[in-house]
Amino acid sequence: MKTNYIRSFDGLRGLAVLAVLVFHGSYGAFKGGFLGVDLFFIVSGYLITSLLFEEHQSTGRISFIKFYARRGLRLLPALWLGVVLADILWPVTRLEAPNDQAIATFGALFYSTNIIADTLTGNLNHLWSLSVEEHFYFVWPFVMAYVIVVAPATARIRILLLTLLAVTIFRIFVFVHEGEWVYKIFVIGSYEFTLCRVDCILLGGLLYFYLSDRELHHKTFDTRWDFVWLMVCLAGFIILGLTLSLYDPYWRYGGFIFTNLFCLSIVFLAIRNPNHPVFSNRALVWVGKRSYGIYVYHLPIFMALESLRVAHSMGNLVLVTGLRWVISLGVAALSYEFLEKPLLHYKRRYQAQH
Repeated sequence: MKTNYIRSFDGLRGLAVLAVLVFHGSYGAFKGGFLGVDLFFIVSGYLITSLLFEEHQSTGRISFIKFYARRGLRLLPALWLGVVLADILWPVTRLEAPNDQAIATFGALFYSTNIIADTLTGNLNHLWSLSVEEHFYFVWPFVMAYVIVVAPATARIRILLLTLLAVTIFRIFVFVHEGEWVYKIFVIGSYEFTLCRVDCILLGGLLYFYLSDRELHHKTFDTRWDFVWLMVCLAGFIILGLTLSLYDPYWRYGGFIFTNLFCLSIVFLAIRNPNHPVFSNRALVWVGKRSYGIYVYHLPIFMALESLRVAHSMGNLVLVTGLRWVISLGVAALSYEFLEKPLLHYKRRYQAQH
């Protein structure tokens, strides 16, 4: 059974990247950029799991070469351009020692930013989340091959639940011992280390299998309460974003379980309504389709324009904020139109042959 295109997912990506931009540009007023990252991770886990599972269902195998070719065509061109942009802007960016351009560039290109100390990665620090996703892509096809071929269908959800429990326990354990996992430039942190952050990606995969086992992917749901659900989710997203910091020890001691489930409920709402009138509106979908580029390019641009800031000037704040958003969205739009979208046509060569 092939999963249909879910337009609402593009809207969710748009909402997620907007949350990250507000977080990086609000000077601490909006603390919930991590909610956007969690949404990205859950959607990614759901979609990658669906693609691998359905490829096996239709062809009887998973082609690892084709999977990595598709991922490379989608991710690498914008990443390389983003690293070049960050390196060009590095000299005009206010970066304090010991930030190191060579180390930051190495971490970005080799998907290791999430294990390098934040004090070194400068305007490429945000690429830690891409490292987590790429590490997931390295391992997940092989895990899926086991789950599909070897493990009984009834055991899939149990396997993922046990893995999720282990990740959750490990994440709390690393937080309790935060600061002890350091070796020169390398750090294991409870927020950025891969084995601490795949919980949301696993939740996405778990949601896919839960719906598959119950044949709910294409079921027409009763949507009478969805407007209320949407309002609660959006209000919760804003309230959590304004009040809950990712540095809050209560959140790191396990409160992240509840924000993960909260984000999961938003993703499920999008699946219930693949063309949700809010999540599939044109503006959010436009942003969502370009969200990868927006995410990659925005922080170097945001940080470089910080040199234009004038303290205690509201007019200057509005001007700089506007420039940050317009330039970031503009660069991402050009990248999508002239770099990413043309290369996506080559992905068809690496699609599963039914």
